[in-house]
Amino acid sequence: MKSNKWRSEDENTIQVCNGSVTWIYYKKKNAVVILPPLSKEKQVFDYGRIIKDLTEKYELKFVGEERISGKDCYLIEAKPKNESHKQIPELKIWVDKEFWYPLRIESDFGMFRLISEYRDVKFNTGISDEEFEFKIPEGAKIVERWLFSLTIDEAQKRVNFTIIIPNYTAGYEFSRAAVIKRIDSMLGNETVVLQFKKGDEGFAIGESINVKEIVPWRPNPTKVKIKDKEGEIFEFSSGRKILRFSSNGIVIEIQGRLSNEELIKIAESML
Repeated sequence: MKSNKWRSEDENTIQVCNGSVTWIYYKKKNAVVILPPLSKEKQVFDYGRIIKDLTEKYELKFVGEERISGKDCYLIEAKPKNESHKQIPELKIWVDKEFWYPLRIESDFGMFRLISEYRDVKFNTGISDEEFEFKIPEGAKIVERWLFSLTIDEAQKRVNFTIIIPNYTAGYEFSRAAVIKRIDSMLGNETVVLQFKKGDEGFAIGESINVKEIVPWRPNPTKVKIKDKEGEIFEFSSGRKILRFSSNGIVIEIQGRLSNEELIKIAESML
């Protein structure tokens, strides 16, 4: 990894970023997702910003020292500072003493735990810039995944289904839209995310097609009625909720820290 370039590979995927464009290659599918630059500036991995964000949102506590992947590390616990940050997970971070790099991160979401660990890490090895360019294999299917801040009209042009816009938004105003295209995902091959804001608070509506199944780690739902349709509300320990229902082949999820009544009113305004 360089300051604005990175590359990773496992048995299923190759991910490469040259500082501007990012490629994600799915080996078994012989398909590549291309992420265009988010702005005219090159993408930069700024660990200073990551640390700044961590200190602003979390209370940090040094709890000891441990050895991870053959390296001596400081063990740090991080808990959200206040109610506005309760939707983010609690963390345990193992930081390499020599290079101050996180070698292991445990993220506790309440209903499940995500663990990321880096092994056989080497620093300052003099990698050629050629390693951060990706040559698309012959015959590979190319898919563009748009992650820009879009208007609803711009998002509509990039998907093959009609976006459903709520008539009721509980006083929140539309902020931006994004389009995500995936390859053979149970979350859906095409997803539109509409974001709504009111001050520092907000909620999002995700609309997807070709969804295979519900994500298995979600908690047991509360069954609700949305006019003549069945819906489910999932509530997480952070206070975040998801209302999930379907309409005309589109799976819709409304996510936010709203009451059940408000979630249902927003959903009903989309039917």
